[in-house]
Amino acid sequence: MAEFALVSRRVRDLMLANKSTFPFLRTEIGYVGFKRKGIRYRRQPRVHGRTHYNFVGMSKFAVGGILSSSTFVLRLAAYILPFAFVWNLAVVALLAFTGEHPLLFQATVLLDLLYAVFCLTSLSLYTARIYKDGIARPVFIVDWDHSALNAMPADPGPGWAPERRSGV
Repeated sequence: MAEFALVSRRVRDLMLANKSTFPFLRTEIGYVGFKRKGIRYRRQPRVHGRTHYNFVGMSKFAVGGILSSSTFVLRLAAYILPFAFVWNLAVVALLAFTGEHPLLFQATVLLDLLYAVFCLTSLSLYTARIYKDGIARPVFIVDWDHSALNAMPADPGPGWAPERRSGV
């Protein structure tokens, strides 16, 4: 799905009212609700050049979408925990009753460290987003003096003109 849509003024205003510093268009349209209708069209092939949208770009886009619209990554850490706990308990019991198994112990420590790194990374990403949203800077500022319209509209809608800046 390409990010191409026709939306009503009401939907636009509700999407713009979101104060997130990480807006994700696809989830915003779904979040505001309302009825949707797909319009079929035939996409023409690219005329010039090649896309620069590679695997790294797609991965960043996917992570951004997940972090903007879901807490699954945080819940995944909680879902993994019981299995990690049972595994560690089994390894401790095995080591206690059968003696030394250095490779098993090392593998368990490595898995525990990877789990800890996963949890810390997830918490860090979500905390960074919470911080960015918490400082409450405007998501955007329109410089009406240098805009194509060259004048602030009478009713710009929510978020369209948090402040009028000139000479920027």
